[in-house]
Amino acid sequence: MKTFDFKKMYTNLDHEDIKAAVKGAIQEAREYERGKTRIRAGVKIFGDKDVEDLIEHLRFILDNIYVENGGIIRKQVFGIPMGTNAAPAIANIALYYWESQYVDKLMQNGDSELAMQHSLNERFIDDIFTCGLRERFPVDIYPNLTLVNTTLGEEKVVFLGMQIISDSKTGKITTSIYDKTKEWDFPIVKYPLGTANTPRHLTQSLMCGQMARIRRITNNTASFKDATMKLTRDLFRRGHDIRRITSGWKAHLRKYGRGKDPLLQMHKWLE
Repeated sequence: MKTFDFKKMYTNLDHEDIKAAVKGAIQEAREYERGKTRIRAGVKIFGDKDVEDLIEHLRFILDNIYVENGGIIRKQVFGIPMGTNAAPAIANIALYYWESQYVDKLMQNGDSELAMQHSLNERFIDDIFTCGLRERFPVDIYPNLTLVNTTLGEEKVVFLGMQIISDSKTGKITTSIYDKTKEWDFPIVKYPLGTANTPRHLTQSLMCGQMARIRRITNNTASFKDATMKLTRDLFRRGHDIRRITSGWKAHLRKYGRGKDPLLQMHKWLE
């Protein structure tokens, strides 16, 4: 297992590379839809004009990026600002296209086994998780971008707030919450004050929602309990009423606590 992170991804994306990649991805999507969609009366087929219209919108965004700094207006000719609403989608589509081209090339060269191994990779915008690759991850498939290896160890990685540990002896994989704030030497405020002028049901919703997140990330009872106890302590320290915290806990139990998964048999903890 390995994890990677793009170094300054948004500011290192070349405009011409983006335009070519997004156009290629749109055309690929159009051909895919044409191949699987049965033409029926009244159904509009995504045509060449639609592709050009989308690319024209993209050109307008990329060619009209201006930044004011110190009273001076500058035009950004390389990279895209993270604050632009379309930036994550544009970057994601461009990255997908370069990855798709790499896998297509593997298939054309007859290396279908390696192509299949890449099906286990996951990427969320600029964070990458790989598993089971027989070769190093092809970091050079992304034009002008630098990938930093963020792997913690041979059998331990962190991906999207989830710590994944693989035991080579037993073959087991355990997942738990990774709290990045522990690495910082200053306090982090995660939740609103319980005594603030907020709706009373906020505490219950916070507890129930965060427990749903914890339940999805953890795959063992010990990690689930640790994360749930920490959440309870954090809310209590922020002045939230223990009765409403308990109410959120019970709401989660009613929704998830009696499933077939042993991890979800949480109602037994109260017996």
